[in-house]
Amino acid sequence: MELLTLSDQVLHLMTGLLSGVLFVVSYRSYRTMKSDKFLYVSVAFGFFLIKEILLLYQAFTASWWAIDFSAHILNFVILTSFFRGVTK
Repeated sequence: MELLTLSDQVLHLMTGLLSGVLFVVSYRSYRTMKSDKFLYVSVAFGFFLIKEILLLYQAFTASWWAIDFSAHILNFVILTSFFRGVTK
């Protein structure tokens, strides 16, 4: 796999920053409201941040198959966490 273009790298960086901000906001909401919904949402944004960090690492270095596999696993965890937050 080739290195990503500059625009792809910038979009991954912006997505990572946004997910970090949303993680902090949702975690603060959880600490204030003590609602499990906010906990699951903050966990989802935290995992999304981890996924974007991995993808950024991959964007600036050579491809590594474990990052692609990990990103797919993290997508499953993120969706599961959002589902628990919405349905709890």
